[in-house]
Amino acid sequence: MKSSKIGYSVMTGGTSGLGLVAARMIVERGNKLFVGKRSPGPAPVGHAIPLQLASIISVREFCRQVHETCNHCGIDLLVLNAGGNFPLEKTADGFEMNFAVNHLAHYLIVRELLPILNPGSRVLLTTSGTHDPEEGAAVPAPKHANGHRLAYPETDPDLDDSKSRAAGRAYSASKLCNLLTAQALARHALIRSKGIRVVAYSPGPTPGTGLVAARGLAIGLAFRYVLPLVAKFVPALHTPELAGSTLAELALGEIQPPDGQIYVLLKKGKVTFPAPSALARDENTITRMWSDSASLLDLQGELERA
Repeated sequence: MKSSKIGYSVMTGGTSGLGLVAARMIVERGNKLFVGKRSPGPAPVGHAIPLQLASIISVREFCRQVHETCNHCGIDLLVLNAGGNFPLEKTADGFEMNFAVNHLAHYLIVRELLPILNPGSRVLLTTSGTHDPEEGAAVPAPKHANGHRLAYPETDPDLDDSKSRAAGRAYSASKLCNLLTAQALARHALIRSKGIRVVAYSPGPTPGTGLVAARGLAIGLAFRYVLPLVAKFVPALHTPELAGSTLAELALGEIQPPDGQIYVLLKKGKVTFPAPSALARDENTITRMWSDSASLLDLQGELERA
């Protein structure tokens, strides 16, 4: 595998779980890493910049500080890994939590930081196999990718009656949005002209992290402490070390997807390059998600020229 030496790196979700494993590897390769951090204080690895993904104001301020810090040399690696599986609730901005934290905040970061991404840089978004009904995940697959209905689920006539099921579907839909965003980015003329490589990575089921902590104490504790014991005997479950090291190797270019391939899935411990779901491949859906997200954030529909 060919290694690609890089310089300034920016990451969300790099303070715990598989993201922390990846962050350590990125720093070990000699890169200066800036990490979005929700709580006060220094980051375990890298330099912390305050970031609350559930707040659009906080996301914009994070981007402003990244611009101020990295503008003179640009960004060589942008890893958008943070996320969670939340109950169906609203952020202070009025958006559904899963959609806002997992997708909309990261879409905004991409839009704001695009002008200082260096030619030949890499962008990695963490997605999930739950976006694909063919994977048969325990989480229900998305019914659609209508950004406005995902942001405001009370307007969705097909919303599940079960709050738990609706929350699970909101999570899988938000990860579908990450994949759609990655594809829209990769196909845009500006990204191609800069030679920027975009990857959407699914780490597969990875217990031992705080992914579902917001879904309740029992579920959170089981996912963090009980399932990791089961994972030793179940190949379909991955450790944070395996999922995180794979994330870092993809971000660093040590694992290279085939030409034209965006989606990478860690499945039963192996890196695979399957086609994403039919909905994720639909051209109208890809374009619509980009424009819906721009509309929700009052941004222009097209990427700005750097």
